[in-house]
Amino acid sequence: MSKLNNVRRNGIAASVVSEARRRSGLTQRALAVRAGTSPSAIAAYELGQRDPTVSSLARIIAACGLDLRVEIRGTGGTGNKESGDG
Repeated sequence: MSKLNNVRRNGIAASVVSEARRRSGLTQRALAVRAGTSPSAIAAYELGQRDPTVSSLARIIAACGLDLRVEIRGTGGTGNKESGDG
């Protein structure tokens, strides 16, 4: 199983959506309207019952007035040619 498939198990999306909404001061209903989704979807994301797609997650974060940034970094091991280490 890839690390990206562990998002639900680790609750990453749930905590990201909850934290973004908390920072924005929006209700689930207000966030849903801004993000073009339903309040039940926002609730399910926050509870970890459903996982948003990356594009949905970015839209939700933007609706909160925040930026979503995903970064992939090398671990410093061998074979990391794109970072200039190899």
